[in-house]
Amino acid sequence: MSINSALTAAMSGLTANARKAETVSSNIANALTPGYGRRELDLAARIAGNSPAGVRITGERRIADLALTNDRRSADARLAEVRVQIDALADFDRVLGQPGAPGALTTRIATFEAALTEASSRPDQPVRLEAVARTAGDLVEGINRSARSLDAAAMDTDQRIEDTVRRLDAALGEVERLNRTIQRQTLRGEQPNGLMDQRQRLIDSIADIVPLREVQRPQGQIALFTEGGAILLDGRAATVSLSTDSPPLVTLDDREVGTGTGGLMGGGSLAGLIALRDIALPEMRAGLDNLALDLIDRFRTDPPAEGLFRDAAGLDPATDGIVGLAGRLVLHPMGSPPAPAPEVWRLRDGLDAAAPGLPGDSSLLRTFADALEDLRPPAAATPGTAWFAAPQQSFTGFASELQSRLGGLRFGLEDRATFFAAQGEGLRDAEARNGVDTDREMQALLMIERAYAANARVIKAADEMLQRLMAL
Repeated sequence: MSINSALTAAMSGLTANARKAETVSSNIANALTPGYGRRELDLAARIAGNSPAGVRITGERRIADLALTNDRRSADARLAEVRVQIDALADFDRVLGQPGAPGALTTRIATFEAALTEASSRPDQPVRLEAVARTAGDLVEGINRSARSLDAAAMDTDQRIEDTVRRLDAALGEVERLNRTIQRQTLRGEQPNGLMDQRQRLIDSIADIVPLREVQRPQGQIALFTEGGAILLDGRAATVSLSTDSPPLVTLDDREVGTGTGGLMGGGSLAGLIALRDIALPEMRAGLDNLALDLIDRFRTDPPAEGLFRDAAGLDPATDGIVGLAGRLVLHPMGSPPAPAPEVWRLRDGLDAAAPGLPGDSSLLRTFADALEDLRPPAAATPGTAWFAAPQQSFTGFASELQSRLGGLRFGLEDRATFFAAQGEGLRDAEARNGVDTDREMQALLMIERAYAANARVIKAADEMLQRLMAL
């Protein structure tokens, strides 16, 4: 090998090791950066004619296990799906309150029942009748407040669905733009790894909305498909929007797609929000409306006349249905406005009585007290519409069943959330094994330092040889 060839080889070694040092330094600096893929430099022998002429850099690879990443994204999407439902149901559970806690729905029922019992023992005492009226009003307010909470949750869910669809559509458009930029850089011989990291983070955010699969395409591009098989991006990003239906459905390029189990866009936070809007919240609302109907029915002393608890709109459940009844529930006015105070004697002598009766008559109060404890089938607007599973219960039993069903729904979702969280964590640990290991990178840096020094010594030796030749 000539001195010139030795110098050329050593210079190529210095260049390659300098580039490797840059790559390793970047890996160490980004060890904790989310979405960063570890880089490795690919080297190959350089040949001049039939003789070796050092080393050349063939490219810089971004290390990633796409299969692991797809599985981790799927677990994250499933976790996001159940978490949005858990959060909403937890808010409603707090509004209902824990049994025995002040202000809880079951506590209001127990307080009302105790007031009725006390008043029936001394119906001549106005203060006890006032306690009945007050606790009955508190019970109505508790049911109204729960209905308002569900209304607010429904409105919030609708807004979140719109925001999520808008964010998904914008993110797909951004991935399409990054795809084109990466392709151009790849064709120019550049290394677009930084853009790939940015695209990785963006796809991770999309995967929380809908579970997807990433597929590699030429020139550094990728395609995205949902686990149900819908094309989100393959050269061109699909347009995601909401239909004009009521409630609106998700459309992909103006074609409606399902978000339930087995649907083209099933899973993810978007599917969770739609399940919350279409299943969980309506189920809770149906339970609350049926509870209000049962309360009205129990205190209807002379059907079909109105009783102690009434529908403010005066609708007939048999013909108009009961949707929204819990929010319209009101207490008997006990006197025509502008009466200075409720005519509480009506609780003893008759809700529609013309004048006070005997102060010692407790028959109506006992009837009211018994109505709460009577074991009876749940009231239903039409046959087959009863929401409660038990054939006969007291009013307290129906209220407890409502809370139990809510708790059971939350428990099932939390159990699934625990599984998906553990699955995602395990997959993240597996992904981390392909990530930046600072110990390994420091060892590589030591090897680079030695190789750099060796190439430098070759150059120094060649220089000394040239100096001696020049001195001859």
